[in-house]
Formats: sequence, structure tokens, C-alpha cells
Amino acid sequence: TVTIVEVENEVVEAGELDPDHIHVPGIYVDRIITIPPDGIWY
Repeated sequence: TVTIVEVENEVVEAGELDPDHIHVPGIYVDRIITIPPDGIWY
């Protein structure tokens, strides 16, 4: 199983987010994909 996180805004430093807003602990994340401001291009 591979877990991919889609980031719509920006990637921030560890500790900058409220832990109550995290749905998947970082230990389970394999890849991070940043979506450009103008959307997804295929």
C-alpha cells in the first residue's frame, strides 16, 4: 500500500499545524504531491 498526500497550499515545517487537523499521521505517508495554484495538469 502506498499513501499519497495531496497538498493544495504549501508544505509547512513540522509543528506548524494543529494536530487535530491531521487526518493521516506522517509515518504512514509515502509521497507528497503539491498541486499548482492553477490546478492539476495531466
